[in-house]
Amino acid sequence: MLEKYAHVFPAMVTPMNEDGSFNYEVAKKHADWMMDNGIGGIGVLMAAGEYQSMSLEEHMEYVNIMVPYIKQRGASVIVGCSRERVEDACALMNNAYKAGADAAMVLPSFYYNQSQEEIIDHYTYLNDNSDLDIMVYNNPNVTSGITRETMKELYKLPHVKIVKDASMVIDVMTDLFLKQNRQKKKKMFFVAAITYYIRLMQQVLLDGSV
Repeated sequence: MLEKYAHVFPAMVTPMNEDGSFNYEVAKKHADWMMDNGIGGIGVLMAAGEYQSMSLEEHMEYVNIMVPYIKQRGASVIVGCSRERVEDACALMNNAYKAGADAAMVLPSFYYNQSQEEIIDHYTYLNDNSDLDIMVYNNPNVTSGITRETMKELYKLPHVKIVKDASMVIDVMTDLFLKQNRQKKKKMFFVAAITYYIRLMQQVLLDGSV
């Protein structure tokens, strides 16, 4: 079942009209262009899609239109569902699940840097209250970084299927526990930076990119 994540997932922009409403015509053309050129997965409402500027209602509206459109073309979809309040992130995940998304990309809570214990609690809540697969996003540039020991604990959560790493700290993500998971194919490992991508490809650890 993890094969659906073995793609490069471009994070698509969110086209808008002058009045701030969504321009679905342009969004669908953009998605079509990517899929027509061989893209097997698309990231919807990630940072490039300005999810942080949207209300919960706007996020849900866009997901309810774009996710089914992309899915009926046969591509996988990962939806950005990060929010400061874990309950809000969970609500977005549940809506994305109903719309047919494959997974949600979720950061730890931001601005107020969480402790490692709080990060585990954050993802445990999402795991226990949504049926959607989770991409854990480790990006210490915008929130608390996730340590090696914490990542080991997150890997135990059944809905955590993917890790996206933007820390640029390779040894945190490429020690024995990650190599073991590569062999067992229980989780997927994505990266977000091109130089990092090349170095991990050389170690045959990388499954995809977002």
